[in-house]
Order: sequence, then structure tokens, then C-alpha cells
Amino acid sequence: MKLIYFPRSFAGLARAGLAVIMLALALLGSARPAAAASVNAAPSGSGFNISGVGNGQILFYGLQQPYINSNGVLTWPSGTDVKYTFGNGSTILFLGGLRPNTTYHWALGNSYGTLGKTLQRRVDISFNAITVTNDSDSTGAGELYYFFKANGVYHSELDFYRSTSATVTFNPNRSISAIFNGNAFMSLAVELVDDDCTFSTCKPTNPTFSRYGDNGDFEWATGATSIDFSSVNTNYVQKTVSYSANEFVMAFSGTALVTVWYY
Repeated sequence: MKLIYFPRSFAGLARAGLAVIMLALALLGSARPAAAASVNAAPSGSGFNISGVGNGQILFYGLQQPYINSNGVLTWPSGTDVKYTFGNGSTILFLGGLRPNTTYHWALGNSYGTLGKTLQRRVDISFNAITVTNDSDSTGAGELYYFFKANGVYHSELDFYRSTSATVTFNPNRSISAIFNGNAFMSLAVELVDDDCTFSTCKPTNPTFSRYGDNGDFEWATGATSIDFSSVNTNYVQKTVSYSANEFVMAFSGTALVTVWYY
């Protein structure tokens, strides 16, 4: 048998090539796919206490579940009102001001999931002070009717009449109990209407809650505000909100005590 001998240089190249192949196999064997993001959420107050969002990471959230499309890109359904917040490096991130009793979804990078359902909310409102600084009448007291609106609903059961001379502060002693859920913010409005009928006493029955106006028989103005729940991270809180109107036809201001329960 005739033996074939290879040059030493060829043998060295073969050993080097084998080493490269073994290194490549080792690297392939140690490679692992990136771990999916894990976001945990616990309902609290007006939103969620969230963990799993790193400092500077962007957490997107909305009312519809996102998905991975055919191109491998995370996509939110058309029409979804997607919002976002940044991780702040703390172990717990509070995401507040959400719609009560509503399911929210999240996306972080190319991962997504369901945050859960926010707590239900009950709100009680007590109108406890009104200060009239312009009663709309140049002489004598204004013949004022008082109207109240909360969460977009006019509460006719709270209507009352009071002859009022500026400047005066009094407690209207009117309240609304058990307003459940609704939107992330709650609107509040108080309208004062002055009866200016010349030959008879008119009674306004359909308040507009517009900013102000004068139709000859009535002059009116509306003080409006919005109750903000975004910072509420407890299941019970009381806060005082204020409203005011400062129009040429009439001017007044007031406060209301708002009691909020989440459960």
C-alpha cells in the first residue's frame, strides 16, 4: 500500500478550519431567543400598580388587544386609542386616571398582554358653598334659580330658588349620591339664572349650562370644572373641587366636596 503524505502547511490549515467549525457550533448551541417582557399589574384606585417596566422603557396601553401581524410587527387594531407611559426605574409604576370597570391591554417592545380590569368607582358630591359676587341686578336682590349637573347629567331634583344679593356666601345644601363608573374624568357644572321678566315672574325650566347668556327674560352664567382622578392610588379619597363664573351678566364661585370609593 502506498501512503500519501500531505505537507505540514496543509495539515495546519485543516486543524485551523476544524477549530473554527467547532467554535461556530458552540456559539450556535449557546444562543437563546430573547426573553419576552413580563408586565404584572394589580388594580388600585384609578388604575394599576405595575411592575416589570425598566427605566426608560415605553409601556403602551389601550382598550383593545394588540397582535403580531404577518410581517412580525406588533400592531394595535385600527381605531385603538393607544397611550403610553415611561418606566421610571422604580419597582412599582402607578398608571392612573383610567376608565373604571374597564379592561386594558399592554405592549412593551414586541411583547403584549392584558393588564386586567380596573376597579369600579362610586362618587358622591356635596355642593357645600356658593359665593355670589354679581347677582345680575343693578338694584335689589337677584331672583336667582340654581341648577346642578354632574357626569353629564342634569339633576332637576336639586333645583332651587333663592333671592340673592351680592356679595354673599351660603351653603346650598345639595348633594348627589352614588354616581357609578363613567369616564376617567367627571364633569361638574352649576348654572345660575336670574329672572328678569318685567310684568310677571318667570321660572326657567330648561337650563342650557352654556357659558353665559341674556335673552331679555333671563340672564345666566355657568361655572364648570372637571374632577380629575388621575392621581388617586387609594380605594378611598375625599377632595374639594372649585368652580366659578365671572361674566358681565353674573359672577359667582363655589366648592363641592367629592368622595370617591374604588372597589
